[in-house]
Amino acid sequence: MLRAKLLRDLRRTPLQSLLVVIAVALAASLAATGAAFAAQLLASNGALLAQADVPHLVQMHAGAIDRAAIDEFAEGAPDVVRGAAVELVALDSTRLALEPGTTEAAGAVEYSATASAPDADRLLGLDGEPAVIEPGGLGLPVGIALDRGLAVGDPIVIGEAEFTVTALIRDALMGSDLASSRRLLVAEADLDALRHGSGGSEWLIEFWLDDPALAPRVYDDYLAAGLPANGPMVDLTTFRLLNGLSDGLIAAAMLVVAGLLAGVAAMLLSIVVRTSISSAAPQIGVLRAIGLRGAPLHRLMLGRHFALILAGALVGALAAIALTPLATGSMRLRFGGEPSPLALVAALGIAAFVAIAGLALAVATLRPALRGSPLPAMRGAIAPR
Repeated sequence: MLRAKLLRDLRRTPLQSLLVVIAVALAASLAATGAAFAAQLLASNGALLAQADVPHLVQMHAGAIDRAAIDEFAEGAPDVVRGAAVELVALDSTRLALEPGTTEAAGAVEYSATASAPDADRLLGLDGEPAVIEPGGLGLPVGIALDRGLAVGDPIVIGEAEFTVTALIRDALMGSDLASSRRLLVAEADLDALRHGSGGSEWLIEFWLDDPALAPRVYDDYLAAGLPANGPMVDLTTFRLLNGLSDGLIAAAMLVVAGLLAGVAAMLLSIVVRTSISSAAPQIGVLRAIGLRGAPLHRLMLGRHFALILAGALVGALAAIALTPLATGSMRLRFGGEPSPLALVAALGIAAFVAIAGLALAVATLRPALRGSPLPAMRGAIAPR
C-alpha cells in the first residue's frame, strides 16, 4: 500500500518532486564537499608542518648576526632543543624575471634566495622529501608555479644569471598565499654568487622547543640576551594559521553557500509538504478517526517526501565523493598529504545530517495536522501552526 501510494504521488507531481531532490542534493553536495575540503586542509597542513620540521619559534632579522652567540643561547637555554640560522639573500625585484620579458618590479611579493641547511626547516619536493638543488638549478614554490603557469624546465633569470626550475618546492614557513615574502631554493655555490650585488641578507633564526607553549618565555629570554631582533617573531601557531587561512576561507565560503541552499531547500520542502497535507486533509482526518497514529501515519503521509529527501541526500553524498578529489587537488599539491579518510567521513556525515534535518522538518510540518479533533481535517481544515 505504501509503495503504491508513493509511486502514485511521484507520478502526480514529477516536477515538484524533481525540484525537491535537486535542492536537497545541491545543499548536501556543497555542504559535504566543504566539510571534506576542511578536513583535508587540516590533514594536509598538519602533514606539511611535520614533514618540514617547522620550528616552534622564528625570529626574523635584517642585518648581520653573530652565529656563535645564537648557538650559545640555544645550547644554554633549558627549554630549547636546538637552534639554526637560515640566510635569505634578498633579490632585486627589478632584476628578477620569473617569466620571459617581464620582471617582478611591479609585484607586491619580495623574493629571496636560500640554500638547504641540514639543521634548519626543510624545503620539500613534491615527493615529500627535502629538495636537492644542483648548481644552475632552482627550486620554485609550488604556489607560484600554479599561479604563473610555470613548470620544471622553465628558465628563471636573476640578475645576469639564468637558472632552470628543477624542482617545485613546498615551503611551510613562507609558502602561504598570504605571505609577502617567498624563498627560491638554489645551490650553495649559486647562493654565494647571488650575495654579490644583492640587497643584503636577512635571517630566519629558528628554535625547536621541548614544549611549543613555552615560546613566549623563550622569546623573552632571547630578547634579554640581546640577540638579533630586527624583525618580527613568529611562532608555530602563526605558521599553521597562515598556511590554512586562504584555503580555510574557501571552505567557509562553500559552507555559507551550502547553508543558503539548505535554507532554500527547507522552504521548498515546507511548501511542498504543506500543499500535500492540505490536499490530503480529509484522508488524514479519516485515518485518524479509525485510529491510525504515530509512525504509521507519518510514513503513509510523508513517504514521498522521505523518499525525495533521502534520494537528494544520497545524490549529494555521491556528488561530494566525486567532487572532493577535484576540489582538494590543488591543496594537496601545495601542502602534500594523501587523501584523508576524514574527508570521506566528513562528507558522508554532513550528507546524513542534511537528510536528518530534512526529515525532521517534514515531520514538524505535518504535526499541526495531527493536533485536535479529526473532524475538522475530514472537512478539509488543518489546525493552524
